[in-house]
Amino acid sequence: MKNDVMIWLSAVYKQYEGGRDPAVKNVSFSVRKGEIVGLCGPSGCGKSTTLGIIAGLVMPDSGRLTINGECVLQYPPAKRDVGLLFQRPRLFGYMPVRENLELPLKLLPRKERLSHKKRSERVLDIAHLLHIEELLNVYPETLSGGQAQRVELGQALIRDVDILLFDEPFSSLDIAMKYAMSEEIAMLMKKLGKTAILVTHDPKEASLFCDRILQMRSGEIKEVSDA
Repeated sequence: MKNDVMIWLSAVYKQYEGGRDPAVKNVSFSVRKGEIVGLCGPSGCGKSTTLGIIAGLVMPDSGRLTINGECVLQYPPAKRDVGLLFQRPRLFGYMPVRENLELPLKLLPRKERLSHKKRSERVLDIAHLLHIEELLNVYPETLSGGQAQRVELGQALIRDVDILLFDEPFSSLDIAMKYAMSEEIAMLMKKLGKTAILVTHDPKEASLFCDRILQMRSGEIKEVSDA
């Protein structure tokens, strides 16, 4: 395996209890450092299950997964150095944006926690990076869909993870905003040198966001193409 490979799946298989067919069967692919890869296909094709396996939310029945050269299948999500963004941002409504951004830093293991001053500085840095400085004292219920996605992205970036996993995060936005956000966030990922995987059913979104696209159908990767 090459030294620049950040994520590597080999012969990953998963069948849910009661399912007629495997959700994922014999899925193998790698993602290089700084690369953005899309998992594209119709609903039920296995792309979200594959992402969940990488994130640590789903345990495969068989196969191998390494992240940055280390086998991580037995690691819980918190130890995998990944950030996961969902279709609908998971923000706490009783906290202003500032506190939602800071929360991942407060949840770090005690030996890794930052001082209050360092946390505040980190929040301001992330807010500036994502152009949401004016939202720091706003509560989530007043945010637009695009603003809420920026805050959730900020929660992932504030921990300085190397890998970001996007599970159709822009699908609830209107078409124009979805494509604009796809391009903007992809440029930001490149600027920061992050490795990322995007799950989407929209080929155009995948082409705007990704360097390479893996087409999935019936739990298998059927085609690989450059975006």
